Amino acid sequence: MRPYLAVIYDSFVEAMSSKVLWALLFGWTLILAGVAPFGFIHDRSYEFSTSEILLRESMVEKLEAAAKNKGTKSQQAVVAAMKEDSRKFLLEEKKSEPRKFSSGRVAELLNETLSSKTMYSAEAWPTAEKRAETKELLAKPIEQLSKLDLEQLNRRLIETAFQGSVSQVNENRIWVGYGGMKLGTALPLSEAQSRVVVETIVLQGVMKIGLGIVAMFIAIIVTSPMVPDMFQPGSLHLLLSKPISRSLLFLSKFAGGCIFVAINIAYLLIGLYFVAGLRLNIWNSGLLLCIPLFVFVFMIFYSVSALTGLIWKNAIVSVIVTGIFWLICFSIGLVYGIMKPIIDTFPQVVEIQPVGDKLFAVRQEGALMMWDEKTKTWQVAYDSSRGGNRKVFGPFWFEDKGELYFGKTFQTPFGMQTDDIKITVANLNELKKGATTGATEKGTYQDNSDKGTPEKGTPEEPKEKSDLWSDKRTDASSLNFPSRTRRAIVFKNTLLVLSDVGLFQLDRE
Repeated sequence: MRPYLAVIYDSFVEAMSSKVLWALLFGWTLILAGVAPFGFIHDRSYEFSTSEILLRESMVEKLEAAAKNKGTKSQQAVVAAMKEDSRKFLLEEKKSEPRKFSSGRVAELLNETLSSKTMYSAEAWPTAEKRAETKELLAKPIEQLSKLDLEQLNRRLIETAFQGSVSQVNENRIWVGYGGMKLGTALPLSEAQSRVVVETIVLQGVMKIGLGIVAMFIAIIVTSPMVPDMFQPGSLHLLLSKPISRSLLFLSKFAGGCIFVAINIAYLLIGLYFVAGLRLNIWNSGLLLCIPLFVFVFMIFYSVSALTGLIWKNAIVSVIVTGIFWLICFSIGLVYGIMKPIIDTFPQVVEIQPVGDKLFAVRQEGALMMWDEKTKTWQVAYDSSRGGNRKVFGPFWFEDKGELYFGKTFQTPFGMQTDDIKITVANLNELKKGATTGATEKGTYQDNSDKGTPEKGTPEEPKEKSDLWSDKRTDASSLNFPSRTRRAIVFKNTLLVLSDVGLFQLDRE
């Protein structure tokens, strides 16, 4: 065993002594150093974003009317605080086709007024001095207000003038920052939602493209000369002088290359794990689990490279053959991804739960289904398959009030997102045991099970889609499951939730 370990050690030392490999480690360090300054920056901001314009067409009509001295006095005051070019733009006559304002353009017009010191007047906003959100700001002279306080005041006044057409401001905004400097405008998302975007898009792209393709090919190119170099003059004689068989010699070289790649990828992913955790508060252990996964995939491709090097004794040929093998595997995976939805007649069900006399099932792509005994089909209760990575957590049935609870969340590349699982409640009283009537989409629900079978010769009525489920039956609660939820069960008419930070009980009242 000692000669075998000595060959592995020699292979590893040979790889570590290569200038190319040290340059590779230096490159990983530069990449981590370049990514580390990225992070979220929290600050106050009262500017309008595109997503905060709720009724774009209504806003455009009100702004155009206010520019012509129509509408409410507060709306006219907002338009009067805009730049002259913007007011002229609103006064332009419409052509044969109506002008199309984007939500971003409407937000730009409103943002022009945030720094105005003349927009407010007691005549235009007679109740502003009594409102809690503007009372303290108006207690001081406007000239003495700071820039942020002035923006806050004008933002609140605009929300009052166009109530219902714009959303209420969220003072605590976040930006993508680099080295403490803000990049672009404030994100229209919360920090939890922003972390979901980073995990589902950024980290997924890094793992698929950066590691799955780029890093894999770099590892193959760097390790491809290890086996062919054994056949260089003098090298083979030195190796065969040791008491070890040729097969173990080959496996020793193979193991030395795998160990070197494992150290490289561990260095990169551990560094990325701490950068994502310290800078973005994304402590996703899935990044660390990718280390053995990457090494396993590398071993598959490296076995092709090593075998090719053993046969042709040429590193370039090894890289080319391995590239062809990768292309074949990629093509098979691509065809599988395209054909699977076509040939997968029966979607995979991950959970089935009885609810009264009904059955509810959760499909793999995140759809909540209900079995309709009348039509002998699965009816869609909640479909999130169009949302890409959206998933269903639950469902959980409470017999006492006929309520069905389930959560809506996201599936990240490394597991289910458990920091932002929103609770949805469906009122299904007629599914309680013994219930025969209840509310439906139209207001009544009838159980026709006692009507008997149709007489012979009487055409059977066509089967209609069950009207038991309707979007009007659901209530999107403002509650979320606890952070880092792992498991949830129904226990004595309550919901017990186990998370990384403790055991929680849902107060349904």
